[in-house]
Amino acid sequence: MGRTDKIISRLDEMLTDAINGSFVEASYDETQLSRLESKFRQYLTGKETATERVERERAAIKDLVTNISHQTKTPIANICLYSQLLEEISTPEMLPLVEQVRLQAKKLDFLIQMLTKVSRLESDMIKLKPQVQPVVPLVVAAIRGVQGQGDAKGIAIRIEGQEAEKVTRLLKMWESTAGSAEGQEFMELEEKAEELEERTEEKERKAPGRNERPQEEAGEEKRASYSEICACYDARWTGEALGNVLDNAVKYSPEGSTVTVSLGAQEMFVCISVEDEGMGISEEEQAQIFERFYRGKHTGRQEGNGVGLYLTRMILQRERGYIKVSPGKEGGSCFRIYLSKSG
Repeated sequence: MGRTDKIISRLDEMLTDAINGSFVEASYDETQLSRLESKFRQYLTGKETATERVERERAAIKDLVTNISHQTKTPIANICLYSQLLEEISTPEMLPLVEQVRLQAKKLDFLIQMLTKVSRLESDMIKLKPQVQPVVPLVVAAIRGVQGQGDAKGIAIRIEGQEAEKVTRLLKMWESTAGSAEGQEFMELEEKAEELEERTEEKERKAPGRNERPQEEAGEEKRASYSEICACYDARWTGEALGNVLDNAVKYSPEGSTVTVSLGAQEMFVCISVEDEGMGISEEEQAQIFERFYRGKHTGRQEGNGVGLYLTRMILQRERGYIKVSPGKEGGSCFRIYLSKSG
């Protein structure tokens, strides 16, 4: 019994030292415990070697991705510039060819950017920083990002669900600022939206015949309402994820159709759904579309590289969220993005 207790005690010490990174093999002899210590030391040494190899490979990938991104930026920019110059001096017969050169250069630039983002996320070069914050600014900014595409195809973006009135109002107010949102970060959008709401409320309070309310009380009610639906997410990267889903919805929907965006709070998650009236996704493809470089069988000649949804899923997983797809009510697809409420 005493020998068994001694072995268990030594095993406990070995595991504790291994966890703390301070394990040292005792002097070797022919006992069973000593042989166990020797094998444990070999295992830890092999594990340390494997970890060092992984770190070296990760550093090599980081350097490779950085170099590719840096080295291709200037040539692609030059191709785009030269194609514009050629467009100005080309004959009508040559214009279609020059236009194709320009479009292919833009596609290459977009693909390299997407692959760079994927590689950096996969190799943990980029650390997401989720924090609890309102979801409305995220939805507003993502919708604004695809409105130009939608308008060009006559596609209406309809807002439903919780906070639908607020999202719609912010979009309209933002349109009235003549594009001042361009180039701003998502959280700047939140600050500007609050400022615009304050101005609107001030005008309403000063309107003839309007019952006056204490300004402080009105401001408190507005802030409470604005922050009603919150989730834990990284504003920049989650905006990229939602933007990819919205971009696909507009891209693969027919002209004159409708894309419906809705927002709703659940017990543990906030759900943002994007439903289109496009070609739909078959049941056997619903899992495959989130794989890297996979493109649906019915995408036809639509532009795409099969990276967007893969990147979207990766971003959400790193925030303890996820994404699902199901058939839409009007024959298209419905993508649901779930953001965790807590960090």
